[in-house]
Amino acid sequence: MRLLVTVLCLLVFSVCYGVSADDASRKAREKPQTVLLKEDLLCAYDKNVRPVIYHGNATFVFVSMLLRTLTFDEYSGSLNVDCWMVWEWTDEKLQWKPSDYGGVDALRLYTSEIWVPGISQLGLTSTWNVRHDIHSGMCLVDSSGVVTCVSRTVYFSICAPDIAYWPYDAMNCSVQIGAWMQTGEEIAVNTNHGIVNIYHYEPNSEWKLLSATSRRHLENSGENSTFPWIQYSFVMQRHSGMYEATIGIPALVLSSLVLLSFWLSPSEESRINILCVSLICHCVYLTYLGAKLNNTGEKSPLIVQLFRDSLLLSGVSFVVAIVLRYLVSASATPPRWVSRIIRWTLSYRAGQLFLLTKISPADAAIVEEEGEEEVGLIGTPTAVGVRGWTAFGRLLNRVCFIVTLFVYLLIFARWLT
Repeated sequence: MRLLVTVLCLLVFSVCYGVSADDASRKAREKPQTVLLKEDLLCAYDKNVRPVIYHGNATFVFVSMLLRTLTFDEYSGSLNVDCWMVWEWTDEKLQWKPSDYGGVDALRLYTSEIWVPGISQLGLTSTWNVRHDIHSGMCLVDSSGVVTCVSRTVYFSICAPDIAYWPYDAMNCSVQIGAWMQTGEEIAVNTNHGIVNIYHYEPNSEWKLLSATSRRHLENSGENSTFPWIQYSFVMQRHSGMYEATIGIPALVLSSLVLLSFWLSPSEESRINILCVSLICHCVYLTYLGAKLNNTGEKSPLIVQLFRDSLLLSGVSFVVAIVLRYLVSASATPPRWVSRIIRWTLSYRAGQLFLLTKISPADAAIVEEEGEEEVGLIGTPTAVGVRGWTAFGRLLNRVCFIVTLFVYLLIFARWLT
């Protein structure tokens, strides 16, 4: 009787155990295929070990940049590159047959769950506490083991722009990325294209992007080892329209004031006033440019040299105006060499046009004998008794005008070209 009871108990226990096992198996089969796939892939996965079957095989990492914005700070010389980085490599330990998992051929995993290449910015000069390698995020893994990650990244670089041709200057800034701790035989960094994707680029109001390119470099880092890295270069040119209106046009106007002063009579007080205004404006603009532009080297910008040279010409013109005003007001008879220069100039029709006078060579001889000339402006009757110093001052004005005009043409040609 006891034997029968024992057999019945064992039979009931086996039936209950079988039912519970069937329930567990059924629940396991009810799990989503993606969950089962993820559990199987990450069961014995070590994210700290490079995922290759044979350790001698290199992991090829392809990098692409989708540029969003470029921000340049002139005072610190820093460039911020805001972009989306696309990383792609093959993980030999994340491969499966889609038919074993209900046709699932792709899986999304976090970067914290899988191995990612230790690629970061090289030569980083920033003191900001910012990561510059692959940021945490979601990656897409297909059945062949190809991992594709997209991360938003901000790179920081120091640039030294050449402002010699400001505001028509351009600069070439670069960012280098590579694997710090692995050689090219372990992680082979490469770029899919030689250009940067600028489809989503937002133009900068201060700088115009001329080109954005990428280039792969390969350096020997030791015996039988290499170090690959990628350089992204950004060539930008400054928008000069506003500076042409606020600095270029005033420079032209101030130089015109200096030239105009040579067509005013030496005795006119307005000539001194115009040159004083010109000197003050030149000093104000030089002060503004000194505050606007940083000292980036031994060579000063051409626009600064333009205002500097124009200031010197304005100062020389001011001195000439003071001297001529004193000579014209002098009552002494001019020396013979002054009279001879005037007579020789007025003996030619070109000289008369040059001085805007109709005096004849016969009347010009009086200047040598009496120190006086008969001067008549075009459209006015001949004025008798004008002293020789007045004609000599007018002659000096015309000569100074031609010399100053020639110097200004050289200055502006140098700046514009």
